[in-house]
Amino acid sequence: MEKENILNKEIKDLKNLKNAFDLIIPPDVKAEYYRRTPKDKLSEEEEIVIEIKEFKAFYRGKKPIEFKDHREALDMVLIDKDFNGKVLNVTNYFSAEAIKKEDYKIRIPITNAGQKIAIVYYDAFGNDLFEVKELKDFEQR
Repeated sequence: MEKENILNKEIKDLKNLKNAFDLIIPPDVKAEYYRRTPKDKLSEEEEIVIEIKEFKAFYRGKKPIEFKDHREALDMVLIDKDFNGKVLNVTNYFSAEAIKKEDYKIRIPITNAGQKIAIVYYDAFGNDLFEVKELKDFEQR
């Protein structure tokens, strides 16, 4: 709770700055991308899985904020299952709490997935990493 209060104060201080220069540094994400048929659900529909192994956010504040697990700096993930290469149409949204409950695995039914899947990772500081994966990048397991 104390970490959140410090973070909120730092963010408020940054927002109050006039003529401030903001340098956005995308988070560093290491993840495994695969597809599988879940054995723990009633449905046997194939799903794509994004398993976040490492997530490191970069913060340039006066007081560094430490996380026990760097993945705690993850704020949310947005998915477009059928990215057209131009416009992000969010089809799935995952909060940090939901991702943590699933042991940092994001599971999405493969139904209606196109050839390109856009993934946007947001950190707790408002920075994002945008990446596009092709369906073939999600190997069968």
